[in-house]
Amino acid sequence: GRFSTASGVNFNRSFADPFQAVVKRVEGRLHETSAEENVRIIREALVAELDERLDPASGVKSVEEVMKLHLLRGACDADVVLDLHCDCNAVMHMYTHDKLWPEMSDLAAS
Repeated sequence: GRFSTASGVNFNRSFADPFQAVVKRVEGRLHETSAEENVRIIREALVAELDERLDPASGVKSVEEVMKLHLLRGACDADVVLDLHCDCNAVMHMYTHDKLWPEMSDLAAS
């Protein structure tokens, strides 16, 4: 289900937002000419931030918070992340950003 039976927490909402912390970690380190290097630096900073938040010494967290941090951590190396949902009575559809089209057309046709 989408809600924790123990706490009632919605698994699809209230994820940690590491944006500001990552901005501080990459400040002064990004390159004007190398997008690939910038991606590496940003991903490295994001991994470090999430690993720090996952460290038990950083404070007590709920099971749901830890799960969400692990989900974010697992997505750090991905260029595209799929958020899959299923229902036996749903219309098949896919949302994607215009900049990912037509590369996503094969997936959309699946």
